[in-house]
Amino acid sequence: MSILKAKQFIDKMIEELGRSFHPDDDMSEYYMYENGEAIAPTFSKSKAVKLNAQLDDAFESFDTEGECIYGYCLDKWGEE
Repeated sequence: MSILKAKQFIDKMIEELGRSFHPDDDMSEYYMYENGEAIAPTFSKSKAVKLNAQLDDAFESFDTEGECIYGYCLDKWGEE
């Protein structure tokens, strides 16, 4: 995955999950809530597996380019 694709992936996750997104979290741990109670996983099991693999690739891309994935997330959260 290129660094551009990695950043686009992170942007998409932040757009979908907002400030609750953290690059260290397993995608299967995100839930939809209703009246303050978790009602269902945000992603199906198969989708969560795919997203986790993409997140691993994104980490690798950021590392390869000498960039910090956490700093990138913080900058993006600051834009909201």
